[in-house]
Amino acid sequence: MTARKRKVLIVDDDPAMLESFDVLLESWGFDVLQAGHAKEAKELVDRHDPDIVISDVVMPEISGLELLRDLKAGNAQRPVLLITARGSIGMAVEAIKQGARDFLTKP
Repeated sequence: MTARKRKVLIVDDDPAMLESFDVLLESWGFDVLQAGHAKEAKELVDRHDPDIVISDVVMPEISGLELLRDLKAGNAQRPVLLITARGSIGMAVEAIKQGARDFLTKP
């Protein structure tokens, strides 16, 4: 019997970042879902119930911090990692207070 692949949802408005994460995570054996913005991410979460969400912070319309709050309201136990190229200590502290599992800077 084969174990179920873990589903990871990647949320980023940069198509190159989505592709990079997709290639890397699939090579590690994950089933990868992609969303280009927070609204699409919420729809994918409702339909596919991913095991973990990795989201950019700075996105148009709805930020990753707002998405984090929405996702935690729906399932407080779902791990959410936030990533950004333009982070600050204050932003990282706020993300952790809001329930992010971790806050990472993009290379």
